Amino acid sequence: MKKYITPIGIALLLTVAGCGTSEKEQITLGQGSEVEKKETEREIIAELEQTLTETPERDKVLAEIEEQPEFKDGIYGKPTDRLAENLSVQQVEGQIAIAALEEVYGGQKGFHKEGILFFGADEDPGFWIGIKNPDERLDELLKILQGKVDSGELLAKYIHIFKSDFTEEEQWALTDQVHREVKKMGEVFHNPGAASMGISVDTLTGNIEINHNFLTDEQKEQLKELFVDHNIVFSVQGRMAPKEGESDVLYPEKEFTNVPHSEGKFILSIEEDRFFTGSMYYDFTDAKKKLKAGQRVIVSDTGSIAMSMPGQGTAVFVEVLADYRPDGADLTESQVAAIVAEKSIGFIEKIEFNQDEDQWIVFTSQDKVIINDK
Repeated sequence: MKKYITPIGIALLLTVAGCGTSEKEQITLGQGSEVEKKETEREIIAELEQTLTETPERDKVLAEIEEQPEFKDGIYGKPTDRLAENLSVQQVEGQIAIAALEEVYGGQKGFHKEGILFFGADEDPGFWIGIKNPDERLDELLKILQGKVDSGELLAKYIHIFKSDFTEEEQWALTDQVHREVKKMGEVFHNPGAASMGISVDTLTGNIEINHNFLTDEQKEQLKELFVDHNIVFSVQGRMAPKEGESDVLYPEKEFTNVPHSEGKFILSIEEDRFFTGSMYYDFTDAKKKLKAGQRVIVSDTGSIAMSMPGQGTAVFVEVLADYRPDGADLTESQVAAIVAEKSIGFIEKIEFNQDEDQWIVFTSQDKVIINDK
């Protein structure tokens, strides 16, 4: 199982934006509607007053950001005025507001029980503070932050305080509950090792987001019934794991092709339930019965990779590509790859066929190998 995702803590800066590459499958509302929920207007409950027209201390931070090599080189994105301003909000308003919140609410844990925090995107920039049940501590927070505005340390327009429907602690608890239910579904999947998931609760909307590769329509309905008061967003993580009885290997329609491939990895070795591509070991049931050394394959995995050298993961689905055999060649690419794999001279990066010399040139991570086409 892929480790599930929890909301981000008070001391960690973030910018709200779309992330990931998984395909959106559906968005369901609490009553079963499949219409995407639009973000509702936030109820602003307190505002700061901009009392100064000049903020030299803050302007200094902005100027320093614009001169940073990382900013100029585009490490953070295209170096625009908007990007510089967003970065300055993180370094100025965000840092000051977080320190004030920790002082007023008793540290990170204290505020986790009271509300949520996030940095806005371009359409609603600034640092957003959501409080579920405002009390006298809000006045204390405003006093501290207004003092920072009055001293020119921050801009009032970038601090937004609104009424939140939930707290970070509640988000965490909801995430744990959903994780337990989806995990149970994954454990009864016919191939539990191939089932993966990611669970989170969106800080802006409170939507439950479930990223998976195995849930059935029936299981999705069960989850909607269990969490009827919440919107659930389902998305597919990579490729769906094959159902019971379905093949987890796709073989090519034609065994050979005279067109070289630009994608895929070479299988360098195979064990009973595992195969090796050079950079990765993949657990894969009956690997030795289904695959051969030298084959070029495209692997869909669970997304959970052990950070070892080489890495270790679990293959969910393997697509075997047609074996490349150039016109006039006797050997095929997979045969050449198998020969090189036996020599154990690094993982294969590229294979080329030199028709004039009737030779295969294999570029590995350690050396260049010449194989005569005989």
